[in-house]
Amino acid sequence: MDASPARRTQRRGMIIYNPTSGSRNAHVDLAEARAWLKGRSWSIDLEATRTPGDAGRLARAAADADLDAVLIAGGDGTLNEAVNALVGTQTAVGLLPCGTANVWARQLGLPLSRRALLDASRLMDEARVQAIDVGRVTLGADREATRYFLLWSGLGLDAHVTRSVEPRPASFKRWGQLAYGLAALRASTGYRGMQADIEVDGRQVTERAVLIVISNAELYAGNFHLTSGARMDDGWLEVSVFRGQGFRATLGHAVRMLLRRHTYDPRVTTTRAKDVRVSTRGCCEVHVDAEPIGTTPAAYTIVPQALRVLVPASAPASLFAASREGER
Repeated sequence: MDASPARRTQRRGMIIYNPTSGSRNAHVDLAEARAWLKGRSWSIDLEATRTPGDAGRLARAAADADLDAVLIAGGDGTLNEAVNALVGTQTAVGLLPCGTANVWARQLGLPLSRRALLDASRLMDEARVQAIDVGRVTLGADREATRYFLLWSGLGLDAHVTRSVEPRPASFKRWGQLAYGLAALRASTGYRGMQADIEVDGRQVTERAVLIVISNAELYAGNFHLTSGARMDDGWLEVSVFRGQGFRATLGHAVRMLLRRHTYDPRVTTTRAKDVRVSTRGCCEVHVDAEPIGTTPAAYTIVPQALRVLVPASAPASLFAASREGER
């Protein structure tokens, strides 16, 4: 495990702010959070994204400048862009949550209240730096399109929903997770599912499924507890297959997930893996961290200890396999 307390003096960082993220204007809170960090010996710049890809470009610049940390003031999509730029670097990524679903913020126990940005900046200031795994997916037969993911990648219904709401209008973001729920209900009424050939560490099965999720973390799509055994530093991915077809099967899976009963459903299987390949009869949408990236076929692998993250004291110990006794 690569874990160490963040340095207390002369830390250099960058805040990357997505002004279109989330459901409220965070300019005032963000200025207050930045001022507080500067008072805690941070030398920290504030950069706003303007077009897709800016978060990745800015994060790469921060890593090239050997900054200690990049703090993302945005949601999971903006965070994913930065993660893809910071994998394999010494620059850590942290979060000041102001997105819509805020799954990574929920996973870390970060505040999501009106004062979330200032409260989160305090937690980031005191956070430890830890190396964690990331998932990597390569799309297409040519294996040229590759993306990393921090949380999960989905094939099937959730990717279909994600694609259907892009680009997300301001009205969509104001309604937050309710908007996602309504979009999912609308999209699922005509969704039939997919015939998928799934190869897990060399073992191949063919399934009729409505959803396949390759996850690196426990939480999924907001506050669903998908895989309680997921650890972010154990060198494994969790592969969840929700079998069935049509609206009835989809609705049943959604209800059981909401009630945390899906782990008892024989139509749901979860397997640990290091390498996964999925091909489908016809093209199937794929997303990473709720951002659509293309279609099947998709090849997955785990990349151990590839990303440095700021982990606050609010994060549950169960998120990591390594004991905190090994910190230095």
